[in-house]
Order: sequence, then C-alpha cells, then structure tokens
Amino acid sequence: MLDFPTLLFSVGAMPFFASRTFVAAFCIVGLARMQTEGFLVWISDGSYRLDLGLRFPEWLVSDQALGLLFLLAMAESMADKNPDARFLLSQFDPLTKGLVNYVFNNVSLAASFVTVATIATVQAHQAGFGGALWALIPAAGVSVIASLRRRVLSFLTELDEDDDLGLRKLISWAEDGWVAVGTLLVVFLPLIALAVAGLTVAGLWFVQFVLERRAERQKVPCSQCGERIFPSAPACFACRTAVARPMAVGALGQPTAKPVGDLDEHRLRLLSKKRCLMCASRLRHKRLRQNCETCGSEMLPSSAWADHYLAYVDGKLPRTLMVCAGLSLVPIVGLVPGIIYYRLGLVSSLRVYLPPTTGCLTRWLVRMANLLLLALQWIPLLGAITLPAMCYLNYRIYRNALLGHRRQCFAPDSVPSHA
Repeated sequence: MLDFPTLLFSVGAMPFFASRTFVAAFCIVGLARMQTEGFLVWISDGSYRLDLGLRFPEWLVSDQALGLLFLLAMAESMADKNPDARFLLSQFDPLTKGLVNYVFNNVSLAASFVTVATIATVQAHQAGFGGALWALIPAAGVSVIASLRRRVLSFLTELDEDDDLGLRKLISWAEDGWVAVGTLLVVFLPLIALAVAGLTVAGLWFVQFVLERRAERQKVPCSQCGERIFPSAPACFACRTAVARPMAVGALGQPTAKPVGDLDEHRLRLLSKKRCLMCASRLRHKRLRQNCETCGSEMLPSSAWADHYLAYVDGKLPRTLMVCAGLSLVPIVGLVPGIIYYRLGLVSSLRVYLPPTTGCLTRWLVRMANLLLLALQWIPLLGAITLPAMCYLNYRIYRNALLGHRRQCFAPDSVPSHA
C-alpha cells in the first residue's frame, strides 16, 4: 500500500508537471541524485546527512538519465519561448504531459518522504497494478491543469500570437523559476505543495472564467437573429446578415469604438490580425488557405486574393519605415518601441500565415540578421539607419517566405473569388 507522503508527492507535483514536465522531473531526480551522492548535509563536516526519502531506481539517477532529462528540460523551456514551436506543441500538450507524468509516477511511486524529526526509513510498497492504477489519478490531474493553463494563455496568444510585445516570453521565464522553486516544495514541504496545487487549479479556473466573461461581454447581438457577435464582424456568423456599422480593430486585433469607414480595407485589416474577414473570429491555423471554424468562410481562396492581401501589406511599408526612421533618431531609447511598432504593424501580418516549420526557420534567419544590424547601432551615422534597415530586412525575409508558401498553396490559374 502507498504511504501518505508518497501520495502527497504525486498530487502536490501536478501543477509543476503541467507547466514544465521535464523541468520538474529533472529537478526532482537531481535532488535524489544529490542525496545519493551525500551532498545534502546539515553539518559542515558531513557527519549528519538529510534523508529526503527519495527512493528512485539507480538507472533513473544515473549520469545518462540525468543528462537526458537535462536536455529534454532545456528543449521544453526553449520551445515554450518560441511561438512556432509552442504552436506545434500546444496541439497535444495536455495529453503528452499527462502521459509523461504517468510514466514518471509509475517509476517514482516507491519514493517516500521523511521529516527531519523522525529521520526514519519509510518503506513504500508498490504492487504493480495498484501503483499503476493510482498513477492515473495525478496524470489525469496534470492533463486537466495543463488544459486550463493552455486556455488561459490562449487569450494572450490571441492578442499577440507572435509575442511581439515579449509578454509571453516573460511569463515563460517566470514559469521556469516557479517550477524550479515548486519542486523544492514538493520534496521539502509536501503539504504546502498540495495547497499550492489546489490554489493553482482554482486560480487558473477563475482567470479563465473572468476572461471568458469579459470576451462575451464585448460581443453585441445581431440585429437579425440576436446571436452575439464580435463588434468588428462585417456579418453575423449564424444568419450571414451584414452588420451596418462594424467597429474597427486595434493593433492587437481587439475591437475599438471607432466605426469602419472602408469595408474592404477593414476585411484586409481583419486578415492582417489573423481574424476571419466575415465574422472576425480568430483563425486557428498558420497557413494562407483555411476555413474559419466559426462561420465556415474560406480565407484567401485564390492566388488573386493572396496577391490582394500582399499588396495591402506592401502599402503599409512606407509609413512604417518613416516611423522607424523617426524613432531611430532617439539613440538606444527609440530602438525598443520601433521594433515593437514594425513587428505589430507590418511583419506580423506576414508571419501569422507562415506554417510553423517555415516560420521557425525564418525566425532564426531574421534573428541572425537583426544581431548583425544591431552591431552597427553603436557606429555614428550607421546607427541612425539601423532601425529602418531592420524593419525593411525583416519585411523582405518574411515576405519572401510567405511568397514561397503562396506558390505551394495556389495553382497559377486560380480564379479570384470572394469568401
């Protein structure tokens, strides 16, 4: 039968495995290895050692296993900071994390924790089927928490899919630190870790509830059927009735209080924010040709439509370059707002439709080019043109990548049509 500290370990670790599965596993196994090597001591001469009660198999605390877990932890952390890799992983993230947690618990359920006061050896017996059956419970909990986490973060992703503001990356770094500290709680203070697990689930659910209510309150009823639609939608997704005065969208795709003047330009702007040109719903896929999952409308159904969209994006280049040139006159300080401006206003319009594999490779090419240009920032005169040069180079690289994707999507003789 499994002992109480072991149950606390597997349940209290759930939120940390749901956030960073391999980081949490590496930290816990690393502590077990430190205990095995005798590094956990309370007295400087090593005469008194702290027994955490971590009873892992020898192969799990070996150099090879720790090295593999370290590589997986680094890959997991870096992937969460890359929008394209994060998009790919998010498709099956909860299931994968639950499965890995199940395997880890099956191996580690024999671990038990002893307090310093007792310093006693506690034997945890794991009868094959019983342990495997119990491991399903925390694994299911990890999947649920990972799903809640994904839904909460998706609200931020909808506003800034490519993380041009850098908020998602900051949250990712914060999660790395939270998991590293949290695994210490699981080992040293399991009761507190259990409380943290409960608060994490409650907090994620509450944030999701608030965000969903806020998003719903922003919608307005259709004049024909009464269905609630986005204020920026050109038409109702249910009855297809045209909206008389749709609202314009802001820099992050959010509806504003300003009515639309030019409907055709509004549709193109919706596309540039990766929103359906019919109902303004968020588009799910990173590709030019796709159907809106809300109303079924086809986006960019022909090469002519794609060319029309690219021409719209091209039209934003001169103004963006002028703004970047103005900001570049402010040394150092103007660099950050300039980069954010051209990413949100110009580059993101191209990048959001690049498939993840193409987008990831292109992103690394852009990073190397940006590093070369930033090296000129300190050179007089040349530094003044660094920001416009970065803007134009980023634009050209992403535009060429999207043109390659366009050639794969459309036949040369595609007939123009409207969604």
